Amino acid sequence: MSRFRPKSEIRKLVIHCADTPNGRPHTAADIDRWHGENNPPFVRRAPSGGSTVFGHIGYHWVIRLSGASEVGRGIEETGAHAGPRHNADSLAVCLVGRDKFTRAQWDTLRHLVTGLRKQFPHLEVTGHRDLPGVPPRTCPGFSVADWLANSMQPLPEHLLEESP
Repeated sequence: MSRFRPKSEIRKLVIHCADTPNGRPHTAADIDRWHGENNPPFVRRAPSGGSTVFGHIGYHWVIRLSGASEVGRGIEETGAHAGPRHNADSLAVCLVGRDKFTRAQWDTLRHLVTGLRKQFPHLEVTGHRDLPGVPPRTCPGFSVADWLANSMQPLPEHLLEESP
């Protein structure tokens, strides 16, 4: 698979979570480092020790607790986040946390999805756990379909309470 693809091939946005303890302030650099440590399922090198499977973080964006969005890959760069079947035609965003996210993260996710839908009018927005042919997962730790049906507003049971 080519490392790059034309924007015209992008069909979906896959929402992920970092599967880190809720409320812990991690960054795209942290996630990139974890993936680079060759811990399954994020093995960067072929089992034979041969060529690199992917050279850096597989997500296009990471949304930190503060709501800051960090770029991991360019839009035209093929992702490495959901297996070849889905990476080829998708973009990926990863929320730091497991199943509870700050209001700032929810707001940034809503703005990102809104902007991407303008750029890609037929964009399907889905959760990693909802992709066909992907092993069962809980990522992200909320139902993307419920979030979309809730006008992309924070799902109360998945809102991280912030300290006063």
